[in-house]
Amino acid sequence: MKNTSVLFTGPNQVEVRAIEGDFLPLGEHEALIRTRYSLISAGTELACLSGVEAWFSFPQTPGYASIGEV
Repeated sequence: MKNTSVLFTGPNQVEVRAIEGDFLPLGEHEALIRTRYSLISAGTELACLSGVEAWFSFPQTPGYASIGEV
């Protein structure tokens, strides 16, 4: 399986990475979702990217809002 993701590597530094491999087996109440669209928040995540959020550490993959299909 191939996965492409955005990675915040440091303040104002972004990389797009392709990851290929097997993922953990799904649990009884889990589903595999193919993401079609994802949103990077203009508030929370851009503040994290700029380095102003003390609780945020690098590297990290942003994203908590997405649309996909099962």
